[in-house]
Amino acid sequence: MWSLASKAHVIAVTGVYFSVLGGAFCSLGKANSRYALKASALAIQQIRLAQRLKDPILECKCWLYFAEDLIQLGNIRKANKVIKSQARFIESIQDPILTSMFVSVLGKRDTAANTITFRQ
Repeated sequence: MWSLASKAHVIAVTGVYFSVLGGAFCSLGKANSRYALKASALAIQQIRLAQRLKDPILECKCWLYFAEDLIQLGNIRKANKVIKSQARFIESIQDPILTSMFVSVLGKRDTAANTITFRQ
């Protein structure tokens, strides 16, 4: 019993750790791509944790975080693949929080795509 409770606590703390650090690096990534790279690595760790927990909603959120990091890095094409794959899941479950996150990522992608086009 103690082992199960201990494992659950470690997983919860790890999830919070990845989330806080990922958000901080993502924010810093707006000014420096090194931080965006670190944020994307943390998002991948979050995805793995969500898969281990068998939590598809958490996993979808993490994929959206990863897409945001790709957008910051200017990798719009790869971000579009992630966005497209998550769109099917989001449409199927009709979760308002995921839908809101999805719309936000789409807005960031569109803004980044327009900025890149405008610069050229």
